[in-house]
Amino acid sequence: MSEILVLAPLRLEAAMISWGAPSLRVHRVGMGAARCTEAARWLQHDPAQAIVVMGVCGGLAHGDEPGEVIVAERVWAIDDAYALQGSEVSCAAAATLTEGFLQRGLRARTGAIACSRRIVHGEGRAKLAEGGADAVEMESAWLAPAAGERPFIVVRVVADTPRHDLRRPDLVLGSWLRAAGALRRAARELESLTRERGIAALTG
Repeated sequence: MSEILVLAPLRLEAAMISWGAPSLRVHRVGMGAARCTEAARWLQHDPAQAIVVMGVCGGLAHGDEPGEVIVAERVWAIDDAYALQGSEVSCAAAATLTEGFLQRGLRARTGAIACSRRIVHGEGRAKLAEGGADAVEMESAWLAPAAGERPFIVVRVVADTPRHDLRRPDLVLGSWLRAAGALRRAARELESLTRERGIAALTG
């Protein structure tokens, strides 16, 4: 499925995606704003018809559970004070993909994702939730320019939450294992959807 290019920040994320969906073309871009800004420059010339970002994220609500899939309706970058930096980016196919994931048994929902230059904990997560975000991660807003006029899709899996914080290693290992399994399943179902519907699955 060379018409789709899947971008994954981390080696583990890329491995889970490739394991779940061996026919998808997956490129590891690295973690954080600087690496993704650089990657986006040359990815603008990639022949793919759609750009998909996949990986894990941090949930912001106490009711969030590791393994939940969030398909972004919009993403935006934040500064160190958790305020909007630049413009929001609208994402394609959020409702279409979410419906497809739900039909295939994944726990999925649409949402808004804030993108930070650093890991966000505690009070920062609460501020982002108050500002309308459903999750936080560190890449998508800086990868968005790679899409240009093509569909830009973001699929993230919750790996940690306020109740399963990264600073609690006794809890976070199990959370990441659940997230890795859900990421692999989400990739498999994305592959299935695009095989059935073609690129139209990513333009709805």
